[in-house]
Amino acid sequence: MTTPEEFRTENEQRIVRAGELRSTIVRAQSWGQLFASSEEAQADLQKNLIDAWRFYYKKDDPSVKYTVEPHPDGDIHRVIMNKGHDTTYQRLHNGNVVLTFHSPNKPPDVKMIIPSIGNIDHPFAASDVVIPDDDVIDSILSGLESITAARLTLLFSHLKGKPATQGWEDTMLYNGYLPERIGHRLFPHYAVEELAKLREQFPQIAPKP
Repeated sequence: MTTPEEFRTENEQRIVRAGELRSTIVRAQSWGQLFASSEEAQADLQKNLIDAWRFYYKKDDPSVKYTVEPHPDGDIHRVIMNKGHDTTYQRLHNGNVVLTFHSPNKPPDVKMIIPSIGNIDHPFAASDVVIPDDDVIDSILSGLESITAARLTLLFSHLKGKPATQGWEDTMLYNGYLPERIGHRLFPHYAVEELAKLREQFPQIAPKP
């Protein structure tokens, strides 16, 4: 059991470490540093944020609804997980993305995805964070001892990435991870680096051509 004093000490250490990591971040100044074209940016948003959330549970889940609403500032993509709970994505004309979480009896929770969130000074690309289907992951984990399997389960969960919002950058920094920016998402540095090493050990998790 952690005592209040131990918790305060750990919290202070985390804050200091987060500040150290934040000081090393090299930030993009424009969307052009992240995507070669507007079309590439839209495709990444659709595949890696919108569709990833639509298919979070099952691809054939009939309870998940998806609509696209035309809007003069940018189409609004709405993913409805269940009644009263939905998430919208709107890519504005300047490239910024408005991410909004809607819940019953609560004001909308609005987050912004902008180019300057996360570190871009790294060698990783979108292909470096492609992970295999769940059945391939399960087959790998089933042959490992429990401690190793638990570590890899956490690793693969981190490789799903998080929307590149200020909140997620702060969370990763607080947890001691440098948030690497790849497209519209953030990834803990350790996870991307470890996946590269795992691919040498498990060729079946290499990205498909």
